[in-house]
Amino acid sequence: MMSDKLLEFLTSKRDNPAVGLILGSAMGLHPALTLGTRAYMRFKARNGKKLPRPVISVGNITVGGTGKTSVVRLLLERLEESGLKVALLYRGYRRKSAGPVVLKPGGGRPLDPRLYGDEPCMVSRWSEDCGIFINENRYEAGLAAMETYSPDVFILDDGLQHVSLARDLEITLVDCTNPFDNGRLLPFGMLREPLSALKRAHLIVLTRCGQSDLADSIESVISGINPTTPIVRTTPEPYSILSIRGEESEAEELNGRSVYLFSGIGNHASFVMTALESEASVKGHVSFPDHHWYSVREMERLAEECRASGAEWLLTTEKDLVRIPRMKLGLPLYALTIKISILSGADSLWSKLTGIGVRPSNFNIEY
Repeated sequence: MMSDKLLEFLTSKRDNPAVGLILGSAMGLHPALTLGTRAYMRFKARNGKKLPRPVISVGNITVGGTGKTSVVRLLLERLEESGLKVALLYRGYRRKSAGPVVLKPGGGRPLDPRLYGDEPCMVSRWSEDCGIFINENRYEAGLAAMETYSPDVFILDDGLQHVSLARDLEITLVDCTNPFDNGRLLPFGMLREPLSALKRAHLIVLTRCGQSDLADSIESVISGINPTTPIVRTTPEPYSILSIRGEESEAEELNGRSVYLFSGIGNHASFVMTALESEASVKGHVSFPDHHWYSVREMERLAEECRASGAEWLLTTEKDLVRIPRMKLGLPLYALTIKISILSGADSLWSKLTGIGVRPSNFNIEY
């Protein structure tokens, strides 16, 4: 398999003429790549290991941000409200530490999120009870969770391609603002697997439906591949604003507020649209690579750009906030947090959870 760094370079430089020439000249390899990817995934899944508690996988068929963490948050909150102990299994993408690590329940924001990865650090502030277990080998992470935490259910983050761990519920996300890119596999496109991988999904969640008019067309494509799988439609909604010190207030405080946006996530355009939906006055915005770690100098430059634009606040995402150094900027810095709203199909989600033995009695299907 191609390394993360090489894939990241090729996909981020597809507009570069030299890289485009290389990929174009190699396009004849795409059919073989498709067949090889299918064979590799079948081989990996053949010996998938089973954990002793139900596993819910939340994953993507494409690279980039699809709104996955919002779905994880919905599941985590609703399962915990029902009295269930939840363990989250993470790879810890781009962390600097090696080997398995654990974020203990109620641990708050770690002093150095580079040891854990940005997403586990963000999730750690959502719950005082969940266990977050980080390991390249998610089966070993699950076994460690059983020994030290004894969860009722696992949530496997970014799990669609991690088929070496068996799952009881496969939730696959499709972003309505860019569902399948150009339909080609990495590095020729943004697909991690051929679209036939949607056949493995037990439930498909369409995200950002309110920011696109493609939902009906996407459902038609999915139905041609997996006609029996239920589809849930969702859209992001502004939820709150969060300071770097962890102070949280209502998202309504953004109404009419002039802001300068920045983010290093997979879908910067969606962040801009969500900020506009909060009725903030966006004076400018800039994007960075996904999972970008900000330097002091970059933050100083962003503060200068914010002042020059006439904005009152710097505004970023909740995930970005953990990658920002603690420093004095001389102006307010906040993150816009979001939650997803289920537009249709919530009863299908309830039914699938019940079907694997997870019975959250307080699950609110209108969430």
